[in-house]
Amino acid sequence: MSDPRTFSSLPEDVALFLSDMEGFAFAKKIVETYGLEKSAVSEILGLIESIALGEIELATLPAELEELGIKKEETIKVASQIAVERLMPIAGVIGDVSGQIVQWGGSLKGLEGKQSAVLPQVTAEEFAKQAVIESGVSFQDSVMAHRADLIILSFLNESRDQSETHQTLIRSKKIGGLELSEDQAERLLAYISEKKGFLQIVIPKKPFYSKPEPLKP
Repeated sequence: MSDPRTFSSLPEDVALFLSDMEGFAFAKKIVETYGLEKSAVSEILGLIESIALGEIELATLPAELEELGIKKEETIKVASQIAVERLMPIAGVIGDVSGQIVQWGGSLKGLEGKQSAVLPQVTAEEFAKQAVIESGVSFQDSVMAHRADLIILSFLNESRDQSETHQTLIRSKKIGGLELSEDQAERLLAYISEKKGFLQIVIPKKPFYSKPEPLKP
């Protein structure tokens, strides 16, 4: 799990969604339906916020609900309801919410047409440049800086996976790499993995990088 975020670091629309009255009404309905103590309303809201902030894993939600007093045989159902209604709209900052529901064996009912909170939009090029700056990596010439942008872009558009990107970052400059240290490469990739969940990154339709075709015998 990545380092916990802070509420103030969340995109504005996500923060507003987490604090809206619909969330309170939803939590109150769960409390009333399952006969929980009134104080459980704030605890359910706290669980949702903690998942959004990365303080607890989404996968542990059923167990957390059992601790609140929901019967074990009901926890998957309730966790799935919470995920569909209050986590799926902000999946951009959480991850694969629907996939987790499936892993629980829960129901995706109600997922169709679920509106997502709007995340700030940024172009892939802008994000790549910002990632280099914010992760503390610097380049002495524009050629290497541009190469760094292209490598990051190829990772964002999934032309390279994380392992391939890492190898390219530490590879010699003479063969297309950047010669970053292991620490620098890991720091840059960690920044990208963390921050891309807060943004709607616009990936160009035309690929920036494509794997070369194998040589014909």
